[in-house]
Amino acid sequence: MWCFGVISDIQYADHDDSLPLFPPLRTRYYRHTPKHLRTALTDFKTSEVEFVLQLGDIIDGKCKRHSREALRKILDIFAEAGIPVHHTLGNHDMYNFSHEQALKEIINNRVTRSSPPQAYYAFVSHGLRFINLDSYDVAVLGRAKEHPTYALAASYLTSNVNQDMNSPDGLEGLDRRFVQYNGAIGEAQIAWLSSELRAAEEAKQSVVVFGHCGVSPEGTYNQCLLWNYDQVLALLESSPCVKLVLNGHGHIYLHGVSATGKHYVTLRAVLETPPNEKSWMTVEVDVSEMKITAHDGSNVDEFVITL
Repeated sequence: MWCFGVISDIQYADHDDSLPLFPPLRTRYYRHTPKHLRTALTDFKTSEVEFVLQLGDIIDGKCKRHSREALRKILDIFAEAGIPVHHTLGNHDMYNFSHEQALKEIINNRVTRSSPPQAYYAFVSHGLRFINLDSYDVAVLGRAKEHPTYALAASYLTSNVNQDMNSPDGLEGLDRRFVQYNGAIGEAQIAWLSSELRAAEEAKQSVVVFGHCGVSPEGTYNQCLLWNYDQVLALLESSPCVKLVLNGHGHIYLHGVSATGKHYVTLRAVLETPPNEKSWMTVEVDVSEMKITAHDGSNVDEFVITL
């Protein structure tokens, strides 16, 4: 048996506790997040995890004036623990850096085991394939207006007429995903994802997918879905290898299971977890199953996935 850990939405900032601008209104403990991270890493070391998946928003948008200093503070905590970390990019990362800078500063930082040439990548551990999706491949965040994909990104937002395009007000149902803090998976990444899933099927490998934005209404809120979630979801649902799909972004813990038996999970945000509670996940893996222990504040969700 072996283990890995998962954590999301640390969103550190040297800022007083406060409430968010949009519901759900839960206190954000900005300065406490480094302490939570240290506690999580202690738990992970006790469980002897081999690596950690960090699901995005490693620092908060409030860090703009000292982004690198804030990022270094969190990366140093990861480094002290000595556990390899595989990062993905979140919207708050794009508030602090351009997409190109975030790839260099976060994805390819010194704590990460590998240095992929783009913000989406895959790796295999113990015969289990992990696929990281770049939720901001096509986005208005982190991209200059001159970028080749900016016009496409802006076209997704034409139905949002709010002055603050981070607001889903006036949008109904699944259309609530068309807000500025989300993004889409580009054509090249879609083709790459399809090839990764085929490779997993040929190798008879089970697959864990992770990223920042949600890909299924089963496991996240409509306003936290990828703009083209339906395109991604169709690929995942058609692959018998996909077992577990993890994302952050929604801040509230959600766990849904599709008709094909795939588990879609949104982790609770570290940022919105009170000081004496927990919000991370440990996954124990053997040849036949994964046993998941997910902390949701004072609650714990435990479930098993057959491989």
